[in-house]
Amino acid sequence: MRLDKSASRFLRTLERAGLGTGAPSLGLAVERCATVPAITKIDHVTFVTTPELKQSFIERWEDRGFKHHGEWHTSQYAASHTALVNGACEAYPWAEMVGLTVKTGSNAPLDRTVDPAVGVEQAQHVAFNVDASADASALYSLQQRLGFEMMTPVLSYSNETGAGLKQWFTRPVDGFFIEFAQRLPDAHGEPFGGFHPETIEDLYQALDHEHHIEDRAEGLGEAFGHAFQRDEQLQVRWPVIW
Repeated sequence: MRLDKSASRFLRTLERAGLGTGAPSLGLAVERCATVPAITKIDHVTFVTTPELKQSFIERWEDRGFKHHGEWHTSQYAASHTALVNGACEAYPWAEMVGLTVKTGSNAPLDRTVDPAVGVEQAQHVAFNVDASADASALYSLQQRLGFEMMTPVLSYSNETGAGLKQWFTRPVDGFFIEFAQRLPDAHGEPFGGFHPETIEDLYQALDHEHHIEDRAEGLGEAFGHAFQRDEQLQVRWPVIW
């Protein structure tokens, strides 16, 4: 897929994360986001892996100049969520962020996407940053018109200082999905700089719900298929006589 120069604000971070735009769903997302000035950069790239590979993943990114930014733990969908950051930019205290999610207990969405036999981490999602001054609801509607299939509405959170975080997510394709994150500043101008267990639990609940919808759709498809086959058999066995 050929991308115009407006996509360059996304490509460096994706290349550093080892992704490029080879995956069709990611390449299409970059192409669509490149035309929207309110989508400013890659907010973060999150990987998933097994607990045994967590430390080696962190050490490898620390060797590349990234520093530990924070770690959050979820209980309903048990996992640890680590963020590593590098550099700085005008609007945020970091320029690039890489995340890692590892299950610590029962977590059906991770069980469905992490294959221990593979033995390596895999990209779970790419998050695009939305300018703090943008109208999130209007942007959400625009993205739907551009062809994004959304898994969630705009989800809103705030921390103890009053900084806000708005997130919304596309439907997964082969376990991979896109996030949009808008980090709103508090009264002192400090943006929402990390994550919160509540935001992550909401994401995993949505992933679980999406999986059950797909299961039901497949079940209905099979049921209709069997009914159609039976109908064909009945038509052959009992032909209509005119």
